[in-house]
Amino acid sequence: MEEKKKSKAPLIVLIVLLFLFAVAGSSLGGYLFGKNDANKENKEAKEIVEKELKESDVKDFLKRIDGMNSSLCTSYPISDINSIPTQQILSIGLGDIFGTYSISSDYIENHIKYILGDNVNIKHEDYLCNLDNIAFYKYNNGFYSYNSEHPGHGAGGGYIVNTFFKSAKIQDDTVIIDTNLLYEVSTDISGPTTSYFDGASTDAKKVLSEIERDNLKSEYEKIKDTLPTTTFTFKRSELGGFNLESVVIK
Repeated sequence: MEEKKKSKAPLIVLIVLLFLFAVAGSSLGGYLFGKNDANKENKEAKEIVEKELKESDVKDFLKRIDGMNSSLCTSYPISDINSIPTQQILSIGLGDIFGTYSISSDYIENHIKYILGDNVNIKHEDYLCNLDNIAFYKYNNGFYSYNSEHPGHGAGGGYIVNTFFKSAKIQDDTVIIDTNLLYEVSTDISGPTTSYFDGASTDAKKVLSEIERDNLKSEYEKIKDTLPTTTFTFKRSELGGFNLESVVIK
C-alpha cells in the first residue's frame, strides 16, 4: 500500500510542475503580447498626432501672423518671445489705433495676448514715435492717452508685410505654419510701391519693383520659389490657447 502511495507522489509533483509552467507561460505570453499591442497602439497614436492642415484650417493663426508681422518683422527670427523689445510688443496693440484719444491697458494687453499668446510679458510704458522718440501715447494709471503735444510729421517708415501661405501641420500640441513674406516699402499709399524685399534686414534682396497691389499675387507666383520660408510655431498653453513659440527663417 505504501509503495503505491510512493509511486503516485512523483506523478503528482510532475502534474503540479506542468501546471505551474503553463500558468507562467500564459502570463509571460500575455505580458509580451500585451506589450506588443501597447507598442502598436503608441505607434498608431504617434502617426495620428501629425496631420497636414489646409489654409482654411489655420485662418485664425494667419490673422495673428498678419497682426504681428509689421510690428515684429525687424526682430525676425525669434527664438524667445520675451526677448522682443517692449516698444515692438506695444506696437501690436497701439500701432493701429492712432487718433483714439484714450484706451485702457487691459484692452491693449488682451489684444497683444490674442496675437502672441498668454506667455508674453507685457511692460506698460509710454509708446514712442520711432522718428523723434517722443510719446505718441502716454501711459498713466491703466490707460494709454494720445499725446496731443507730439509734433506732426510724415509717415514713420517701416514695412507693410504681405503674408503668403505655403503649408501647415499639427504635431501633438504644436501648430507649424510655413509662409513666404514680402516686405513692402511704399511711397504712395494709393499708387505703385517703391519696392518689395524678401526680408527686413539691411542686406535684404529687392525682388519686385513698381508693382500695383492688384497684381501682387500673380507676381508673387512667379518668384515664390526664390523666397525664404518663414516658419511660425505655436504651442498649446495650459489655458487652452496657443502661444507663439518661435519664428524661423530658412
